[in-house]
Amino acid sequence: MDFAMTYIFPPIMGLLSMLICVVIGALPSSFVEGGPKGVAWASLITIAITGSLYAWLGYMVWDITFYDSSEWPTSTGAYIGFAAAAICTAIAPVHTLLTGRSRAQFLRDMAPRVLLLAERYFAAIDSDGNGVITDEELKKALKSLGLDSEEMAVLKHIKDELSEIGHVIRTYTTTTLVWTPIGKGGMMLPRTTTHNVYGISAPDLPGYPARVIEKYKHW
Repeated sequence: MDFAMTYIFPPIMGLLSMLICVVIGALPSSFVEGGPKGVAWASLITIAITGSLYAWLGYMVWDITFYDSSEWPTSTGAYIGFAAAAICTAIAPVHTLLTGRSRAQFLRDMAPRVLLLAERYFAAIDSDGNGVITDEELKKALKSLGLDSEEMAVLKHIKDELSEIGHVIRTYTTTTLVWTPIGKGGMMLPRTTTHNVYGISAPDLPGYPARVIEKYKHW
């Protein structure tokens, strides 16, 4: 048990922690409305928060794992925790800053094509005729409509950007058990997550190009 707590548990928790930081980093990378400055400032604030948290965790883990067995001070764990969290949290924002301008231009170019194709094939895609195009209907349309390569690319783009083009049509919740550090140990605690399901109705389409231009006006 001591071997596992000393040499197995800390590395596993470290890898999971880094993965969590990468996921958290996706939050500031979504602040595209403010342009590069908005993403940068949101990233710095997020890095400061995650870095401080993981500096504390690194301090605790180092103290538990290497207590009386290392010449390095306990603060070493804090420095490592902060650096690892900062690097992992910055991955998504840096990617956004590097590719944001080309991504914004791509979306602006695609928006009019989305409008034309969606209006032309709306009834064909809306297989149940309820006036709302869902993700499942888009999947079926990709296989059954027989579009040419350019139209197929636009339809795939509509599927990928469903949440931006359309609106929330319903929500649902899921509950999972998540390992939560508590003191020098931890336990599995339930975590409830709310998920949105998106769909596209005819009124969503005319304003989509203008929404894209407004959202990416600083890029």
